[in-house]
Amino acid sequence: MLLNGENVISMRSMFEGASSFVGDISSWNTAAVDMSSMFRGASSFAQEDLSRWDTSAVTTMRGMFYGASSFDGDISAWNTAAVFDLNQMFKGATSFNQDLCAWEDDFPYSSATDIFEDSGCTIESDPSSVHQGPFCASYCNVVSTTDCFAARDELKAAVYKYVYLQEYWGIADSSKYGWPIGSWCVNDVTDMSGLFRGRDTFNEDISGWNVGQVTDMNSIKVQPGFVKMEYFGCYNYAENVLRSIVF
Repeated sequence: MLLNGENVISMRSMFEGASSFVGDISSWNTAAVDMSSMFRGASSFAQEDLSRWDTSAVTTMRGMFYGASSFDGDISAWNTAAVFDLNQMFKGATSFNQDLCAWEDDFPYSSATDIFEDSGCTIESDPSSVHQGPFCASYCNVVSTTDCFAARDELKAAVYKYVYLQEYWGIADSSKYGWPIGSWCVNDVTDMSGLFRGRDTFNEDISGWNVGQVTDMNSIKVQPGFVKMEYFGCYNYAENVLRSIVF
């Protein structure tokens, strides 16, 4: 009978679909190398203390907590140096919102697609190797700017660079404007006409933008897939301005 995980090589899908599992496994021996989908769909699993797990030999955590909607344990101390696959690790883990900035130095940035998607994380964006963040509950090293855009031309140029020239978007840009785009200060901008025209693939969350001063959104060109705009958080602006948005 398995009591502590000792001598287990793979824990892949061990509790997958075990929607009622609530056991205490905080002291398990975790020398296993494969933890992919380990708690996938284990919707009742809410173990808060897995911090003692030795994950130094683990190579994959793909989908480990996928759909584990009750889990919100602090695993920031885990060693992820050997992990090469963290894709969708917390996807659908709707309660999870932890600061994982401690992972930034040993993180497989190219293999962590949708790691926080549809989770409870404050920031669901995939971590960027350029910025070494964000990591769920924190932007980590990203500098939050207090500078606000003064006019449309400056904002439009920044949008173009952010969307199409990401490889050139570095720390200097983030220090000046903030990162990601949802954190930008657009409080003083009055004209956003045509701002996203032609940016067909853009779909980041800018619902926090304050557009209370905007008087022109003509042909801002919101694409059908632009689902995260959420009317810019519906800040108070004239009804005729809202109607001018082109879908």
